[in-house]
Amino acid sequence: MALLDSRNLLDGIPDYREYMNVDELNSSSEKLAREHPSTVKMLDLGKSSKGEPIRCLKMGEGKHNALIYGFPNPEEPVGGLVIDYLSRSLAENKSLLREIDYTWYFIKCIDPDGARLNVGFLKGPLTPMNFSKNYYRTSDSLSGEENFPYRYGDIDFNRPLPETKALMKILDETSFDFISGLHNMKWGGVTYQVSEPCSDLSKRWRRGMTSCPERCRGQC
Repeated sequence: MALLDSRNLLDGIPDYREYMNVDELNSSSEKLAREHPSTVKMLDLGKSSKGEPIRCLKMGEGKHNALIYGFPNPEEPVGGLVIDYLSRSLAENKSLLREIDYTWYFIKCIDPDGARLNVGFLKGPLTPMNFSKNYYRTSDSLSGEENFPYRYGDIDFNRPLPETKALMKILDETSFDFISGLHNMKWGGVTYQVSEPCSDLSKRWRRGMTSCPERCRGQC
């Protein structure tokens, strides 16, 4: 199969100077669904712990299914921008949407309650100081991504939060080929998570890490 030519998609990314808040993301989703009713469907996944609606955009009719969700932690707003741009780009380029052959499920903000507590830095100034003074982090015990039911030995945990139930709803209804929560790092660097061993890939990353700036003396 030929590789997808994504240059136009990448070249169109705006020069963002601020992040979108919950209201802006919701309004953008509603507008996209109105403008492209044959391509974009709005799914209701329930409400957050404080009654905020959690919505999902369903796009395309491909044979594969992908779930992408933003704000897995509420101080990580990059995912909202990524999904907002990607969903609009796919809606406006139906040939690309068909070529990718995926049905997309986009949740721009899975933790709207926590996201609303981060408004102090979303619009800038985008500096480490302003971020440090204004960000809020939901504890793991209140995180939708961290509270799926599980049972192991004597451990029987079954207290999913409303945000977790929203994810469970879409997971119960659809079998996915690809799932990604769009985390972002606070202070630089990157983490990777893969679903199976990738020894060759790991070796390449380790080799890349050896070429650090001379001032680090190999300690970075």
